[in-house]
Amino acid sequence: MSRRKVTSGRVTPRGTQPGAPRQHRGGPSAPRPLTRGREASDRYSLPANDYTVRPRWHRVAGWLGVGFGALIAIVNDAMLLGEDLVLLPFGHSELYLFLGVLVAGWSTRFLGLFDRDTVYV
Repeated sequence: MSRRKVTSGRVTPRGTQPGAPRQHRGGPSAPRPLTRGREASDRYSLPANDYTVRPRWHRVAGWLGVGFGALIAIVNDAMLLGEDLVLLPFGHSELYLFLGVLVAGWSTRFLGLFDRDTVYV
């Protein structure tokens, strides 16, 4: 039975101490490349951001849109309470219900409700 070759397990290049800062290939005076505010490495590439950055006004616009869409649907159904009650142009119509649901649903995009991670700045 053959024996497995045992190695030292060293992961740093020979002649360096673990934990010591490495010299960049361009020399000690060359600036190191930066990626997203962090130093880049020769062996490791930084992962992409896993979050969406949104301005704070998106939250306000999203909630206003959801409220406006719900208001359109509610006012449309309120016209069924009276025979002569007309609150929207052309009276009660299922198109107003569809419009209200569409506006409210589209406004959730501004809220970021369906994003994995959202950061408001």
